[in-house]
Amino acid sequence: MKKQDGITRRHWLWQTAALATGGCGRTHEEVVRRILKYAPSPADNPMKGFLPFAADRREIFPHSMEWAYFPLSAIMTGPGRFDFERVFDATLIEIAGRGHQTALRVYLDYPQRPTGVPQFLIDNGVQLIPYRDHGGGLSPDYRNDELIQALVNFVTAFGKRYDGDPRIGYVTLGLLGFWGEWHTYPREELMAGESVQRKILAAFSDAFPRTPLLMRYPVRDAMDWPVGLHDDSFAHTTIGEESWEMTARIRAAEAEDLWKSQPFGGEVRPEVQAYLWKEASERPVDLEYQDYDECLRQTRASWMINEHVFSKRLPEPEYARAIEGARRLGYELHLPAVEMPAVLVAGQPAEVTIELENRGIAPLYASWGVELVVTSPAGNELGAAPFSSTLDTIMPGDPAVRWVGKVNLPKSLPAEGCSLQLRPPRPFAGARPLRFANVESRAADGVVELGRYDRAGILVQS
Repeated sequence: MKKQDGITRRHWLWQTAALATGGCGRTHEEVVRRILKYAPSPADNPMKGFLPFAADRREIFPHSMEWAYFPLSAIMTGPGRFDFERVFDATLIEIAGRGHQTALRVYLDYPQRPTGVPQFLIDNGVQLIPYRDHGGGLSPDYRNDELIQALVNFVTAFGKRYDGDPRIGYVTLGLLGFWGEWHTYPREELMAGESVQRKILAAFSDAFPRTPLLMRYPVRDAMDWPVGLHDDSFAHTTIGEESWEMTARIRAAEAEDLWKSQPFGGEVRPEVQAYLWKEASERPVDLEYQDYDECLRQTRASWMINEHVFSKRLPEPEYARAIEGARRLGYELHLPAVEMPAVLVAGQPAEVTIELENRGIAPLYASWGVELVVTSPAGNELGAAPFSSTLDTIMPGDPAVRWVGKVNLPKSLPAEGCSLQLRPPRPFAGARPLRFANVESRAADGVVELGRYDRAGILVQS
């Protein structure tokens, strides 16, 4: 059937007749189906994309999160005593002030940096073992029971204070190993034993039931834990058959479906970052590089630290390739169509059906919803109601879902008419909103205008 402005001709002719007769004979049961147009989602949608180390890089490359490391010594001041405000809160506030969420890790041992072990533990006899690898550092003795209990106490207090804090996008487990990455390669004898690893894993799982968690390597029963994975050598040792490569580890743990409920993130290997968006002929012949798109396909990654793209504006066409690379991470939510009333009746609920699909490679790992909103032309809200389902339930590759929502209309419609809109979520006030992969999703606030109605409640534009 021929269409005009997204409305079937049958409905368009019906509207014209209704207008000419003052709306006589119209019925609020008429439904208009509008086909919406696809457009690539932005590179800085929340909970996904490329991350810089915490700093103001907003003018260099679009992003929704920043990465931050914290030594435990800056937070834990004594047995059961914590100073979250001085460094940790200050960093969250600074990053949120730029409209971004924080992805983070707390560490004890960071090569080439002072130890992150709290001083009271050192005073109480926790041994620090020197090593020269990776520029040198001090590895704590993970066999010390007081140290491990202090770590469990910290995680418990950490979760009690920050689980579900909308300023935090992801927490990586950290604490153990070099850089908090749960390994001490090539000094394996320095790494915490499996029983210690299990205690820390259990502590985080109990303390953070809402904020997404990630760990460096999958444990053998990874599917039983509410914890995702982070690959800090992405596009370097991500895919392959060798036992140390990430996808081989995932297969060994039978965790190929972990991505369906838990996120995958990490860091593009630093030596790969500078060449990732160049032509293949421009890369060093000895660069150990794995195809970025294939790494995405096999891991379904949602976010990656990629400091190089934030160091300075990349030249074209590298910049365009980097934007596309960031955009392809994680979810991409698209609205194929909407069905709405041809006529609004003042004082009655308006029923709207939206169709939603995920064209990305992973779900959204946040239980966010969308709202149906009625506004005046000036933008004043006249009514709002959330849909009952949440966006994290929309899986890539599945058919489009249909959500039905109802919003109560005011007892009288404004003289200048009103509009029905779909309002997407944002992580917190001041953060960039989620934007659908639609031409109709406004760049400034992500709102999708579904249709405009005149003072008589008749649909005049969609």
